[in-house]
Amino acid sequence: MTRMITTLVIASAAVLFFAQNAFAFRCDSSVISTGDFIDIVISKCGEPTASRVVREEVFGSFGDTATKEGPRRTFREGTFAKTVEQTEVLTYNCGDGRLIHLLTFEGGRLTRIKTEGYGSGPTRCD
Repeated sequence: MTRMITTLVIASAAVLFFAQNAFAFRCDSSVISTGDFIDIVISKCGEPTASRVVREEVFGSFGDTATKEGPRRTFREGTFAKTVEQTEVLTYNCGDGRLIHLLTFEGGRLTRIKTEGYGSGPTRCD
């Protein structure tokens, strides 16, 4: 009897551990997986329940620079090429008794799928 209880506890712990992070998410008969682009995910799954930008990084470099000399100072003149990379999280609430999925995109590509408890409301994500 205690062996059966121990096995049940270990199996339950394993399910809870592995349920937190997933590598694929099913919605509207499509499978979404890491590496997919954000516009493909939205076209397959529809608009998310919520979305937010959690981080924005700006990268840049100067090009076509020239040194200019003015009265009592020297300065550089040129162009600045800027690149903005966002980390965005889309939330899909799949409805009553179904999981909530958080999809994290970095630079427009899906990098992580995480489940966040059970949702509420009408059924979605079929």
